Amino acid sequence: MIKRINLSNKATVYIVQNENHAINFSLDAKGKNNIFIYLDNLTGLSSFSSNARKVENAIFLVKEKTPPFYRTNIINKLSIIYKVKKEISSTMTYLSAFNELKIIIGNDGSLQKLIIYEIKKKLSNSCHFSVELWIDSLIIRRKMSLKKHTKELISQIAHNFKVSYLFPSEFSKFPLIDIFYVADETIKNTLVANGIEEEKIKIKFFPRIKFMLNKFGSKENISKRLLFVSGAWTWHGYPGVERWQKKVIEDLIELKERKLLNADLFIRNHPRQSKESISSIPARYLSKNKSFEEDIVNSTAIISFRSSALYDAKVLGKTVLVYEEKSPFHETNDFIEKLTKVRNLIEINKYLN
Repeated sequence: MIKRINLSNKATVYIVQNENHAINFSLDAKGKNNIFIYLDNLTGLSSFSSNARKVENAIFLVKEKTPPFYRTNIINKLSIIYKVKKEISSTMTYLSAFNELKIIIGNDGSLQKLIIYEIKKKLSNSCHFSVELWIDSLIIRRKMSLKKHTKELISQIAHNFKVSYLFPSEFSKFPLIDIFYVADETIKNTLVANGIEEEKIKIKFFPRIKFMLNKFGSKENISKRLLFVSGAWTWHGYPGVERWQKKVIEDLIELKERKLLNADLFIRNHPRQSKESISSIPARYLSKNKSFEEDIVNSTAIISFRSSALYDAKVLGKTVLVYEEKSPFHETNDFIEKLTKVRNLIEINKYLN
């Protein structure tokens, strides 16, 4: 509900899709002219409950929950697109009064593109309009292929007709993004390698990281606890990696069952993981911590394949390990390459002291 908008001034629109966005954006917002657009009802995720502090002017698109946009069929997607367009058209008429509008996003997926196109239609010709992408996660250095070149070409043509939300695209390639904020130099280097102009990229100490350090800090005298952080690889289009990951988890559990792992073992599943990949994990090994940050703080070491949890754990001073042996996915980035890689799972023990 919109409560405190000064229509003669500038405004910031935050598009919130996940927990990291909610924490970052709720901490960043200052003043009265902030509008939060939550995608919870469109994605099946619950980002609103992760706000680090109370926000005003929260909008939920749409009023009732839809099938998760990124997992549903094209008919449902077109229906959701129609509802989003209709709702923005009918409820955000006040946008034309602003003389400066900034949109901040945490990723540039189809829903973000759709909303940005629709908001831009509402603005006056004299309004100064800009888009920022905050990348508070790890990204992978892409190996260009004919398929990816074709995807980018189609996306660019679609953008010329303002319909790029209808087609799959490469992360960070939305042409309306003016500035990219990243957590550190390694992510900046990866963006540059992926084709983003260096002068558009700025390093930022994200509010979420500062919040995490202040609230959780470093915890001493904890028992040996190994946390394996899973990724939603099927959701990202790599089902083979998720099957490989499932086997890694099973192997870790077997080591623990045979008393060959010198720490308590817990698995933190990704909210978008396939049910098939987590169904065989015994409940006693599933992490009970609701807070992702607390889960990291309460652990001695964090191990994963390609997860932003590795970055968070590094910031919090934890032992950070990468396991990638026989993975069917080989793309990486500068940050991952600087971390300790274990060649076999039993080797984890020497890093638990």
